[in-house]
Parts: sequence; structure tokens; C-alpha cells
Amino acid sequence: MKPSPVTLNSDQTQAVLSDVLRELHGPDARLENWTTSPVSKRGKHRAVRYDVNARVASEPHSRHHQWVGKFYEHDEDARKVAAAMRELAGADPRAGSGLCPGLSRAIASPAVGV
Repeated sequence: MKPSPVTLNSDQTQAVLSDVLRELHGPDARLENWTTSPVSKRGKHRAVRYDVNARVASEPHSRHHQWVGKFYEHDEDARKVAAAMRELAGADPRAGSGLCPGLSRAIASPAVGV
């Protein structure tokens, strides 16, 4: 039997999403709520979409984000992907990496363990 990919519990997920929001919008950003849904039923690794609503200080309306998370069975695989994503996140923004500025923080989050 194949082991299940590692997943985060609700508290860990909320901590990671909150960290990314603060990295993206500043220390006063607050997570209002979030939901997850599967991205695909196919593929080797589980991937989920996070719908995230946040409050940012001095803004009258909440902000909505959609992010994708991917889970790996083996720590080594996750570390390889995280290293590649860190390189992309650190790339020249004018090159158009298209990655969220808070991505490097999310990848390095202790809750993720990478």
C-alpha cells in the first residue's frame, strides 16, 4: 500500500496562510477565512486550491486570493521542488516569474517543514 502524501492540519494551514498574507500585505494583514478544494483528482501528488480572504489595515474591503498547494509523499521530493521555487521567487521580477512575493516565506514555513 502506498503511503498518503503529507498534509497539514487546519491549525498548520491557517498558520502558513497567515504568514504568507503578512509577508504579502504587511504585519497588520489578518486572515478572515479560508477554504480548500481539490485541484485535480489525477496526478501523482495531491494539490489543493486555497480560497483566502484577508483584511489589510486601512482598506475598507477584504482581499481575496486563490493559491495552490501541493503535497509530496517524500520529504526529499518536497525539498527539491521548494529549492526550485525559491530560485524562481528570487528571480528578477522584471523577468516575469509570476510568483507571489510571499511565496518564498510559504515554502520556508516551519509548518510545511521544508
